[in-house]
Amino acid sequence: MAMIPLAVVAALGVRYLLSRFSGRQCLALLGLLLALGLIDLARPQLAVLVDDTPAVYASLAHEQGTLLVLPLNSGTLAGKSASLRAQMVHGRPIIGGYATRQPDYPLVRGAPLMSQLNRLDCDGDTIPPVDATMARSALAYYQIRQIVVHTERLSEGEERCVQIWLEGRLGWQPERIVGPVRLYTAPPFAAQPFVFLDRGWHDIEEVDGRRWRWMTEQGRMYLVNPADHPQSFALRLGLESFTSPRRVHIVLNGQSYGDIVVTPAGIRTYTLLLTLEPGQHHMQLEATTAQDPHAQRPISIAIEAVDVVSLR
Repeated sequence: MAMIPLAVVAALGVRYLLSRFSGRQCLALLGLLLALGLIDLARPQLAVLVDDTPAVYASLAHEQGTLLVLPLNSGTLAGKSASLRAQMVHGRPIIGGYATRQPDYPLVRGAPLMSQLNRLDCDGDTIPPVDATMARSALAYYQIRQIVVHTERLSEGEERCVQIWLEGRLGWQPERIVGPVRLYTAPPFAAQPFVFLDRGWHDIEEVDGRRWRWMTEQGRMYLVNPADHPQSFALRLGLESFTSPRRVHIVLNGQSYGDIVVTPAGIRTYTLLLTLEPGQHHMQLEATTAQDPHAQRPISIAIEAVDVVSLR
């Protein structure tokens, strides 16, 4: 709509100029305007993009469940949008994927197996350690039915990491191999409850085989009840306070749950009894910090172990 008044103003301006110019000047002005119009209307040379979406995606269009496409982040804009272009073919939900503004995504950041495949790093370990049962439970709970691996987008080390997890630890074999693309299908599995850490924890430290993570002022974790009904659980936390006892406030799903006092000089196990509705639940631990004189960072408590057990 804004172009209409601009066109009227431009026409009045041209009319004014023509009224002041002589015959040859008018022809020159009209020729100039014609040339500018042709340049403006000329079709620019467009880049031709070839749709390189692998044919395997079309065969997945009528199946159920969510797809996990690896790598989750392909770096370049074209690589990042590849999963979106593929999704236009198969039309199914995907984990991660392309978005101009990434949302807060704890599933990719910390969930069992998802975090490891997102980082494509099989050398490091986590608290709690991810075993085959936890990995299969996460796949089942998040309804991930297939994993598509683009080996052409992975380095040799990254491809080996994917194989370690899917073929070595989970015992899968590719259902299909089409060029550089491998398709794995997750067999049915009865998901077990699981827990994973999220933001607010420093990297893992290890001394003499003992491993832990220091918490800042707040540390988040997620607990998952995969059942379709409420269940009672025991959440066991192996904790130690930095230098002096600390009162740790616990917030569950945004509601105050209570306090525990965590002591220094050795890990102790603190057990919380919880009744959780079906689904994923957010827990936050809050404690005062002190300055770590060695690493020059604020820390509060250390976590060495965490697990969740169903009380039947």
